[in-house]
Amino acid sequence: MWGEIMKKSILIFVLIFVFGVVSGCEKTEVKTKQTNTDTASEYITEYEDVLANVYAFIENIDNEIGPAEGFDGIWEAAIVLGDEALNEIGYVLKDITGDNIPELLIGVFEKADDAYTNNEIYLLYTLREGSPEIVLYGWNRNAYALKDDNSFFYQGSSGAAQSAFGKYHVSKDGETVCDDFYFTYPNDDNPEKIEIYHNTTGVFYHEGAEKVNMTLDEFWELEEEMSKRTARIKCTPFSELDENIIEKATFRRETPNPKFLDGEWVLSATEVEGEKLTAEECGFKSEITIVNDTAQYFITTDYETKRFKANIEFLEEPLYYNCSNDKWCLKFDTVSSDFSEDEEFYATLIDENTLLVRFLFPFDGAQGVSHQTYTRK
Repeated sequence: MWGEIMKKSILIFVLIFVFGVVSGCEKTEVKTKQTNTDTASEYITEYEDVLANVYAFIENIDNEIGPAEGFDGIWEAAIVLGDEALNEIGYVLKDITGDNIPELLIGVFEKADDAYTNNEIYLLYTLREGSPEIVLYGWNRNAYALKDDNSFFYQGSSGAAQSAFGKYHVSKDGETVCDDFYFTYPNDDNPEKIEIYHNTTGVFYHEGAEKVNMTLDEFWELEEEMSKRTARIKCTPFSELDENIIEKATFRRETPNPKFLDGEWVLSATEVEGEKLTAEECGFKSEITIVNDTAQYFITTDYETKRFKANIEFLEEPLYYNCSNDKWCLKFDTVSSDFSEDEEFYATLIDENTLLVRFLFPFDGAQGVSHQTYTRK
């Protein structure tokens, strides 16, 4: 059954977000300026759309079913921080590549003295031909902290026996470069024996990596040493975002016009029973093409590819209770389909570039539900 395949393909993903004690961002007198360099504030307009999207996402977090692409860390943090999220999550314009053009860093800065690192970076953007692009993004099990030399301390985990830490930097052409990556990995013949490896690829796998003659105690000591000298950075909290950018964010929360449905959409994330994964993590590939109230859909897993063609029926009701688009959704009325009659697809626009699909399928005598987030191609 397709529903069973989808559910079994989802990894167990437990969001346990440990913040330490957060002291919050330092308030600034000038809301649109961050003077890490004399020219940083000149670039605020290039990043306005990003800041508006992040503000809208944080303010509307109770209605978000999961993170948009790259927003994993912001989603975790906003849920934990609750009403204080806009005060605690902030942004910084800072040149970290040495090209005299500032990058945009979003995260929690200036944490308490007893915190493990002095900052947590959830999103890093750089400008490519004048347009912001994501360079890296972090979350609880894949965390980055900026250091005084503009490199990044990395700390991650992919399981109880697999922990990692290392150092990264961003090159002048905006590429993330791994300088050091240390990780634990179970011995192939004796899984209870944990071994330590090193590479400069950032890949969490022992083949092709160098085995390090190091005890676990020495591993943790090296991690602690490498975590030192993370930067203390003054930031602008999102609660002090420029009013014009907030107005842009408010506009984006208005009900999207159905005219934006037409186009090609690519799967970026999926959620089943509260378990949320990016398309890369879950292994699905899926695209939807919508033209003139008709749709073509396919989804591919390691097992098979399934497709449908459908007409679009508009419904004057939300996709689900408390959906951010509470005005309308649509049903895909299939004309030809590889799916059974018991499997149904609905969708709505969260914004003009985000399509949310709701898949209903029979499972264990009840109805299973998954949500798939698509981004305009």
